[in-house]
Amino acid sequence: MRPLKVIRFPFYFNLPTETKQFLLNGVLINEKARPSFGAGVEFKIIGFDIAKETEFELEAGSLINVLITENEKVLFAPVAALRLRLVKDRDFAMYLASYYSLGINSFGLLYGTGFIF
Repeated sequence: MRPLKVIRFPFYFNLPTETKQFLLNGVLINEKARPSFGAGVEFKIIGFDIAKETEFELEAGSLINVLITENEKVLFAPVAALRLRLVKDRDFAMYLASYYSLGINSFGLLYGTGFIF
């Protein structure tokens, strides 16, 4: 279906297991983190082999994040994302990603491993 594998359509669901923390006037604040979900499009900017059967990729994309607030209000927030990815044997991946949500002024770092199916 994707012979060139240049475009991805990610869908995600985030179920927080911890509180969210942020600094406000030098004071550390803890708040209950709410679940969110979203979707978007990512493009492979560059990709090249760094070893036998191992490829490095840089991806960038834009997504829409859907949040439900404490008052049961639904918010839509645009997200800009950038991901570095190592793929081994075309089925195992390790990644480091960063994102910035324009709608709620939030920056995050993600990392992980997984299998491509």
